[in-house]
Formats: sequence, structure tokens, C-alpha cells
Amino acid sequence: LMITACARHDDRPESGASGALIPDVQVSRASATIAAGPLVPGRTFGQTFISGGNGLTKVEVLIATYTKTIPQGVLLIRLRSGPDQTEDLAQVSVPAASVKDNSYVALEFPPIRNSAGKTYYILIEARGIPPDYAFTVWRSDTDVYSHGSFYIDGRAQPQDICFRTFVR
Repeated sequence: LMITACARHDDRPESGASGALIPDVQVSRASATIAAGPLVPGRTFGQTFISGGNGLTKVEVLIATYTKTIPQGVLLIRLRSGPDQTEDLAQVSVPAASVKDNSYVALEFPPIRNSAGKTYYILIEARGIPPDYAFTVWRSDTDVYSHGSFYIDGRAQPQDICFRTFVR
């Protein structure tokens, strides 16, 4: 089962028909102060986390564009059950031009029942980005979130990215 989701680009949780969003896991911007380097086509970034509650329904990643508006291409965000998995639980494809520098990009999906205590993997890719443009994420310089890791091209790093998750 793959769910294609919608994206939001702001910092406000929203309330839906099935109740208000409840913050779950977060690595704050204050903890993630280093640009991870260019996310260019062919490279992937990722982050594992353990959902703290049931009803996981949204993940957000803080994305930077090096102060540029990227004129074409897409930013892909996928949710998987682990870094070694190939099946997407949810995904979103966001037009690059709509991503503002230093903004949260969201992947929203129907609540996952029994998500508490389970590991998930956020996979981030860029496609069709022109030369001299790139996305990046903000990462920590140490492992600030002990229940997950930052990944570059599928390899775990001793850092974490700025992200947050929500349950319903």
C-alpha cells in the first residue's frame, strides 16, 4: 500500500476531522545547526526515528535552498519502515520552486494505527534540479536524538536532522 500525500510549507499544525495534531518526535533547529551539504540528484538524505505514539500521520523536515528559489525539479519525501526497506508507506513530490528557504516541508498521510514504538525512515531526494541549485537539510554535529540517525546515501551518520513528527 502506497499513499501519495499532500505537502504544507508552514509551521502551524492543523486540526482535521479526526482530531488535532499532537507533536510527537522533534529535533529542533537549535540542535541542528550545520548544513548537511548539497542534496543534488543522485544523492539521498534520510533520518530514522521511533514513533512515540499511535496514529503517526505527519512528518516535517526543515529544508534549505541556500537562499535561492530553485526554478525546476522536485523534492521527494518518502516514509518507509526502515532504511533497508524499498516500499514507501507514504510519499510526496513537491515542486522545487514552491519550497522556501529554511521552511518545513510536510508529508501527511492517514494515521498509522499501532505506530508507537516502531521505527520509521524519512527518505529525502531531489530530482530534475538544475546545476548551481540544491536543497539541503540542517543536521546536528553529534547524535542529539538517540532513537535515530541521519543517513547520507543509505549510510548512517552520528548526527540527526531537524525534523518533527505528529500523531492524531
